[in-house]
Amino acid sequence: MSDDKYTADLVEFQAVLDGGLFTVERVHEHSLPHPYCITPAHVGHAADHFNGMLGKEAIESLEKSRGQGCCGMYEGPRGECDTRSRYGYTRCRLLYDEHVTQKILLVKLTRDLGNKEASVEIFKAKALMMKKGYEGIGFTNLDKEFTIAKPEGK
Repeated sequence: MSDDKYTADLVEFQAVLDGGLFTVERVHEHSLPHPYCITPAHVGHAADHFNGMLGKEAIESLEKSRGQGCCGMYEGPRGECDTRSRYGYTRCRLLYDEHVTQKILLVKLTRDLGNKEASVEIFKAKALMMKKGYEGIGFTNLDKEFTIAKPEGK
């Protein structure tokens, strides 16, 4: 997911990655283990106790009153998630704060690169990534259009 809230970040990252090897494309938000799922219980609790404002405080208040997490997702035996209960699935009991959303910067290669050349350029973005809370960089056209590879014979 990438929208206007990341426009300034994209401009900053493109300025840092100034070697012409990468084009900064977008920001992807990845939720682990899955997005926190709001249920009718959350909406009702917010309506009854928070004047209809469903925010972090309302969610945490409901979790506190129940003594456990109350995400609406179900997890299957192989880690797959669903919003419906199925045979062999268990309800997610993780707290709201235990559901993490990571920001990943997605870039596009402009040509084939060697490992060292790519590493040097990517390393330029490390400080900015740490400052802004990004977890990593993904390549949108790797192996489709261009590659990052060791030089021949090494």
